[in-house]
Amino acid sequence: MTLYVGSDGERYTPSEVVENLEEGPWRSCLWRTDTDQELIDTGDGELLMLVPESMLTERPPEPRLDAER
Repeated sequence: MTLYVGSDGERYTPSEVVENLEEGPWRSCLWRTDTDQELIDTGDGELLMLVPESMLTERPPEPRLDAER
């Protein structure tokens, strides 16, 4: 399954992306079919870039549950 990494640092499943686009509040601004990247208007004045995780040269760090401070 393809996961998408957002410019907000969150990961999204394809079903989450479709649900937010079809049922709101997201609106697609730009979709590159050759790379499956998508620029989204989140509905609150923010833009979100979604990129398939497989396209990243470095994996984003996993959230740490045992963060040391």
